[in-house]
Amino acid sequence: MNTGCVRGNTNGLSVLFHSPQKAGQSLPTPQWKYNDPDGDSLTFQFDCGADTGRFTFNSATGAAQFKNIYDLDTNGVPTNVMCTVYVSDGSLRDSAELSITVEHENEAAPVFPQSSISVYVECVAEVSFKSISKH
Repeated sequence: MNTGCVRGNTNGLSVLFHSPQKAGQSLPTPQWKYNDPDGDSLTFQFDCGADTGRFTFNSATGAAQFKNIYDLDTNGVPTNVMCTVYVSDGSLRDSAELSITVEHENEAAPVFPQSSISVYVECVAEVSFKSISKH
């Protein structure tokens, strides 16, 4: 019988990225702080609400990756995802919060192909002549 407990870091962690991110790109593995006095094998589970499907999670290490291209230019892609991360020894579990923030980076910003442009404007004055006759 398991008489120990699983303790997680309840302070929460956060990671920051710039959009867009490639599918399969790893998030830095948070430095989870947890212990299990019994020394049981531990597993991680992530719940990011409706956004859980945007990521893949390694239940053995707590590592996460973007499941698909994460581009904030796509409608409905959030800049911040809050996840509850659970660590369990099979009998008991604890949780911590993980905040994933993706900042928008305009990867299609307008760019001038050259650093300077010269324009020459020629001034042309209209000249009119009047005939003068002598009598």
